[in-house]
Amino acid sequence: ISLDGDTFPYAKEEYPFLFVKFYTSNCPNCDDFAPTWEALGEIVTDTSMHMVDDFMEEKGMDYYHYSDEEYEQAVNVMAPVLITRL
Repeated sequence: ISLDGDTFPYAKEEYPFLFVKFYTSNCPNCDDFAPTWEALGEIVTDTSMHMVDDFMEEKGMDYYHYSDEEYEQAVNVMAPVLITRL
């Protein structure tokens, strides 16, 4: 989600945890820290996907039972964290 004045209230309501990087292109610290934010996003997503996959396997569910959109929603529910920049 790209945050702005309209989407920020939605994000606060939808996600109990928000990690927001306030970014400007002329900030060296912002550029230096960018890889850390990317890594955090990948870790959270990978962990959530593993949690969903483990749950589905435990329940004997096959991966074709749900659409990609439903799978993505399940991933968001398992680890409801939004990582974005502003």
